[in-house]
Amino acid sequence: ITEKMKNDYVRDGKNLLDSKSVVRTWWNGEIVEDVETRDDSFILGCANRLHNENGNQEFINATKVSGEVLGRSEHLVSDIWIEYRIRSLIQSNQLAYEGDLQAMRKYKIKVLH
Repeated sequence: ITEKMKNDYVRDGKNLLDSKSVVRTWWNGEIVEDVETRDDSFILGCANRLHNENGNQEFINATKVSGEVLGRSEHLVSDIWIEYRIRSLIQSNQLAYEGDLQAMRKYKIKVLH
């Protein structure tokens, strides 16, 4: 690589290390910082859609919601990130759950309106 490319990589790496953001997206050839709650409304929308499609079941498997988010998201996200956000939505009383929070396959969720 050229000296300029090397210097650009070093500069970009330093900027990432100095950044306080935990969410970043690759967009139009650049790394863009975003808010931690970026995916929350999308997760809630997927949960609502599944709730309606499944005959308004009281609770829906969290793994099913995670799969829906993974399949429909415009961003590259991991199931670990989705579960982290689901747990954050539970803590902020936007989602209710039943079951054991030890593993995603062991609990179900529903959107609190």
